[in-house]
Amino acid sequence: MSFGFVVFLQPRVGQPAENPPANPGTDPGQTPPPNAEQPTTGTTPQEALPVPIEAGAPGTLEVNQQLCEAANRNMFISAAGYDAGALVVGLLVFFVMRRKLWGTFSVRMITAVLLAGLVGALLMGFDPVRADDLVRCLNSVDYRRYIWLQEANVARGLVLGLLPTGVLTALGCLGINRT
Repeated sequence: MSFGFVVFLQPRVGQPAENPPANPGTDPGQTPPPNAEQPTTGTTPQEALPVPIEAGAPGTLEVNQQLCEAANRNMFISAAGYDAGALVVGLLVFFVMRRKLWGTFSVRMITAVLLAGLVGALLMGFDPVRADDLVRCLNSVDYRRYIWLQEANVARGLVLGLLPTGVLTALGCLGINRT
């Protein structure tokens, strides 16, 4: 029994499929292979000629100024996400410490600001979901200049992680304390 579902996850060019179909092109959801009219030379579907890739295709290794500027913008967006997550952690710590009456206001605030700043700095410094485009731009000598703070992970963690998260957490702690 064969279903005609569209498959979104396809193997990359040049990599063999895990379970190739027994007769390619016969399923109703599949298109016939490009060399169906050509006589068979004894090659399997995995050994067929590679499909040429266009220069501007998304899977290529071409790096240009527009790609690196977009990667830099996306890095700032991910920094805002990391800072927001670290801010939530800091404010939750302050709120729990306030409810449990642990320490004075200054101890609670310093603990929350330091914890949130540390989490924000570590997340931005290591950047666990760093985009492939950003990595390619950082590895390119010519286009590295379009990425802010280039390979300075510690400085990027301090400037984009610790500083904004610490300031926002301190303001949030002041706001929570007024309620």
